[in-house]
Amino acid sequence: MVELTLEGKNNIFTGIIRDLYVVYGGNKQKLNQDATYREAVDGIVNNNMGLVKFVVSKYFPNLSRTDEEELTQEGRIALWEAAKHYDPDVGIGKRGSPFKFSTFGVSYILAKLLANLHNYDRSIIPPVRFRGMSKDRIVESMENNLSDLNEDL
Repeated sequence: MVELTLEGKNNIFTGIIRDLYVVYGGNKQKLNQDATYREAVDGIVNNNMGLVKFVVSKYFPNLSRTDEEELTQEGRIALWEAAKHYDPDVGIGKRGSPFKFSTFGVSYILAKLLANLHNYDRSIIPPVRFRGMSKDRIVESMENNLSDLNEDL
């Protein structure tokens, strides 16, 4: 029995996706309803989970365990999206051969994670009344607000 490499398995799955794309004439709605297509996408995702771990550990090395798990989960979603968007016939490298899924996947995952971090960082901008205040002053202000709230209850 021949043992397939990771890239060999990816080639099988991408071949299935390519064939189904032709069968459905590029109709993404019908393609997404096909069980074989979904299995092929799942196969690519399962075979390439190491890409997510690689991107998170290489580009975000100093994270807490919780942040690492959150980024890994977001990376899984990005990997799934990458598998759905990957078309080996589109990207042609310097040597005239198609890009491997790993090349496409890593760049897709990294771009999605950076976009998510950018959005996350923007969502925790402190209120205007706290800008320029020291941490101690912010805590004191919040404690006063909590005590006022408790008195009202």
